[in-house]
Amino acid sequence: MNKFKRILVSAIIPDFNLMNRYSAVASVIYSFADVLRKGGFEVYINNLQLEEWENKVESRNEIKSQPTYFRFNKFFPKRIRELVKDVLVFKKNKQLKSIISKIPKPDLIISWITYGNSASIDLAQKWKVPIVSIFDN
Repeated sequence: MNKFKRILVSAIIPDFNLMNRYSAVASVIYSFADVLRKGGFEVYINNLQLEEWENKVESRNEIKSQPTYFRFNKFFPKRIRELVKDVLVFKKNKQLKSIISKIPKPDLIISWITYGNSASIDLAQKWKVPIVSIFDN
């Protein structure tokens, strides 16, 4: 009876980690995707299926350091720092879009709208599938 079998939940956020329990957005998306999966849908979050996200385990003791270009931020004016961050966001979004485009074609895209993200719209047009956009700010 379901018209949609495979759903792509798109959160084009640089360095997005669905299993980060300290991220409100990641927790909401995980809960939402889990409900869809329990409803019998095949759910992808970005380029991985929900089960693959659950199997990814990071060491709790792992400490991620900030990239070098942000360590010396007090030496650069805020406008320059923001410009560098924007360039990096757009670059990572473009890379993630190319990775996501390699998954099997979904029947529906549910997109979390974020800054600098048009990838979901581009993919929906490419695959000719409906898109539902959610803005949570």
